[in-house]
Amino acid sequence: MKIILAGDTFLRDSFSLEPTKYLFQEYWDADFRVANLEQAIGPSEWKLEKSVLCLGEQCISEAKKLKIDAFCLANNHIHDLGIKGIKNTIKILKKNNIGFFGAGENIDQATDPYFISENLALLGFCEFNKPYLREIMVASDNTPGVAGLSRENINHALEKLPPRAKAIIYFHWGLEHSHIQPSANIKLARDLLEDERVSLIVGMHPHVVQGQYCHNNKYCFPSLGHFYWPDFLIKPPNFSFEGPIDYDLPITKDYLDVKELTLKVWRKRNRYGRVLQLETENMNCISSIIFTKEKSTYPKKINSKIFSSITVSTVLFKFPFFLQDFLWNIKLKVRYLNDVIKKAINILKLQGLKKLIKVIIKKIFKTNKK
Repeated sequence: MKIILAGDTFLRDSFSLEPTKYLFQEYWDADFRVANLEQAIGPSEWKLEKSVLCLGEQCISEAKKLKIDAFCLANNHIHDLGIKGIKNTIKILKKNNIGFFGAGENIDQATDPYFISENLALLGFCEFNKPYLREIMVASDNTPGVAGLSRENINHALEKLPPRAKAIIYFHWGLEHSHIQPSANIKLARDLLEDERVSLIVGMHPHVVQGQYCHNNKYCFPSLGHFYWPDFLIKPPNFSFEGPIDYDLPITKDYLDVKELTLKVWRKRNRYGRVLQLETENMNCISSIIFTKEKSTYPKKINSKIFSSITVSTVLFKFPFFLQDFLWNIKLKVRYLNDVIKKAINILKLQGLKKLIKVIIKKIFKTNKK
């Protein structure tokens, strides 16, 4: 059996474009295809007070065009329409015979393995309570949400596997736009790859392609980057909007509040993705690099030899853990400073100096109160 494992996906309407001339033949010839659904499906009226990625039920037509058989829902945008959105997304996927894993009506459903075959299952988990992954709706005994990334939840899910069954694990973890991971994530991957029930680990969320980590003759690919995520519209203040893509609209390359209908255009580093082709008979895994050109909708396969960041991050994953931690802490501080400056400039542009001063005073007061 041939399985395709793909990365972050946002189902924007392609407006009658056909994807079959894109990607690569092995993708279309596969028996089963999996991706990470980075959005909720439902009406925007349900949106939360945050940056929101959501579209209506019509977006499911894109999943059908791409022949996706199952989605990982363990991510930080499945709850963008709240509990209603989680339930509705699951309902729509079931209605269209598309499998899902990593989220559910309760923790038991969220940790349920999704079986591709009799002895191979998919599991999904999302980091939470992290500086870079906060306000995650984690499923509990009685409430919907994602399967939180914890050893307890992972062990609980693995114990559900029948004898001789193996799991492919999807993790939503790490820092956006970063080519490195915290050493704790690599340690977790190392420990899990020693478990005979775990065949492969793939990661999401950084929006860039990272290298690979090999242990016990098995692999972890910490970030596959984007699979299908074309440029999209942002409606004020900050939620995705369905409509024809117009490159004459105001353009932003960041994901911040806007004051008018704006087109979100991805930077070049975010246009790369990695697609894994897994042969289940021998668990041989082939990696392909894809790239979505600017103003294009679908990605195409490219020569991976020109993609040096994979090599760099693969080497970094081999560094001693204390050195990985050192680099990670520097990355966090630089990112925090960069984000603060971007947000300040954005508030100044949209709302003026008075608003910026109020935000700064409020932040100082909140910090002192703590």
